[in-house]
Amino acid sequence: MKISILAFALAPAISALLIDSPTDLPAGGKLDITWTQDPVEAVFYFTEDGNPPLYPVAVASTFANKTEAKMPKTKATGGYIVAYSLKGEGPIGRSQRIPVRHD
Repeated sequence: MKISILAFALAPAISALLIDSPTDLPAGGKLDITWTQDPVEAVFYFTEDGNPPLYPVAVASTFANKTEAKMPKTKATGGYIVAYSLKGEGPIGRSQRIPVRHD
């Protein structure tokens, strides 16, 4: 079974804009605003209760807003998708509880 994971369906703080601080800013002059998105990629896991064990299901760009994953074999009747940065920081996002169907 495949599931679609929508990054924006996770907690709103899936990523943040890190705004660069301008230097020597002239009053009334041109202001260039630059930023990076952090994190650029996230690892998505399935977990039964939001805690370990975590089953990795996908790695995706946070810019994509969508990725496809294969659901792990589990006896769980439900669980959550959680996201961590590639550095292991997080969780940086979590879905609402998802029912798991056993056919």
